[in-house]
Parts: sequence; C-alpha cells; structure tokens
Amino acid sequence: MPNLLMLQSWTSFTDPLSFNYPSWSISIEFYLYVLLFLTLFLFGRFKVWSWLSIAVVILILMGQKSDLLQPYVFNGLSCFFGGAFTYVVFSKIKHISIPFIAGSIIEVVLLSAVAYLVSNEIADRYIYATLLFYVVVLFFAFESGVISRLLNKGLFQALGKWSYSIYLTHAAILFMITSMALVGQKVLGKDIAPTINDARFIDLGSALYNNLLVLLVLCIVIAVSITAYKYIELKGQALGKRIINSK
Repeated sequence: MPNLLMLQSWTSFTDPLSFNYPSWSISIEFYLYVLLFLTLFLFGRFKVWSWLSIAVVILILMGQKSDLLQPYVFNGLSCFFGGAFTYVVFSKIKHISIPFIAGSIIEVVLLSAVAYLVSNEIADRYIYATLLFYVVVLFFAFESGVISRLLNKGLFQALGKWSYSIYLTHAAILFMITSMALVGQKVLGKDIAPTINDARFIDLGSALYNNLLVLLVLCIVIAVSITAYKYIELKGQALGKRIINSK
C-alpha cells in the first residue's frame, strides 16, 4: 500500500527500498511536484526566493543530522528546489559564451569531482554532493564542452529518452538474473553467486565471462526499457493528455 500511494520514502514506519527499490526517488519526486505547486500558489512572484530558502534550510538541517524528516526526503528537497533555483540562475546567464576548450576542461573537472565524491566516504558527503549537483547542472546546461557534444549524439539522446524506464526496470532484471544464478549454483555445484560483505554478487569464474555477463545484462535492461517506454510510458502520457483535454 505505501508503494502504491508513493509514500514509502516519506514515513518512519515504511521501508523506502521495499518492492522495486529505485522507486524510492519516484516516491519523493511525486510529492515534490505538489510542493512545487504550493510554492507557486503561495509565494507568487517570490517563488524563486522560496526555492532558495527551502534548499538552504534543508542543507543546514542535513548538516545538523536532524531527525525531522527521512534522509531521502532531505536529499529530494535540497536537490529539487536547489535545482529549480539553479535553472533560474541559468536562465539569467545563458547568454554567456564559454569557449570550447574552457568548457571541456570545466566538464572534465566536474565529472572527476563527481567520481571522487561518490567513490569515497567523506563526512557530510550528501551536502557536498548536493552542492556539486547544482554546479554540474549549471555548467552542463551551457553544452559548451567536448562531453556535452558527445552526450548530444544520437545514441546518448536515445538512452536519455529511455532512462526513466531503464531506472525503474533494471533492479527487477538484476533480481531475476541473481535468482537464476542462485539456482544455477545449486545445479552446477559451483559458487557463482557468492555473498561478500552482505551483498550478493555473480562471479562466473573469469573476468572475460563476468564482463560478457555485464554486457548481456545491459542489453536486456535496454531492450526491456525500450518496450516499457513504448507500451507503458508513452501510452501513459497519452492517456494523461486525453484525460486533461477531456475536462
């Protein structure tokens, strides 16, 4: 029931990672749009400052380890409203031209910072990650560097189009493949699904086979996601438009 109502990430008595665990962020997002509407309705022409205020207050509370809200809610509020304010900042400065070389260097440095931050345990990492998120979104919006040009290629544009479906289906596919590996190790008598540090892994015995499995999983995820995008996501969007237009 909490998952059906998108409440699993908001309460202290529900598990945010239950059922299809990536949907924890969809739970947060769903009600953030409601909060966004309330800021538009309540604050009118001061809405931008309300977004900044919400982001700042939440970041301060994150630093103080407040138990007022679930950690997932803190992450969502700070990134969502801070991102909305970042968009407004970009709309004011988007006329600025960033040279290709400078833009490329900035993009590489920012992605390196992201890789470092997510790969290391740092105190208050979520605060730094949120602040870095604002900067990354702001600079990549200019699309001035080599990485932006690469991401504008057809393949990456298509992956971006399917990304919502990829995000919501990949965990279920991984679960099924891991379950098959558990059955396989009983049949084969080989430990191909070991548990390491309380996490389940699949190990086929060589780096080559493991990498081939990764490629196979990626292909399955993308194929399923394309199907979900075409027959669920687009159909749902069309249904929503018909309902709105019929009123």
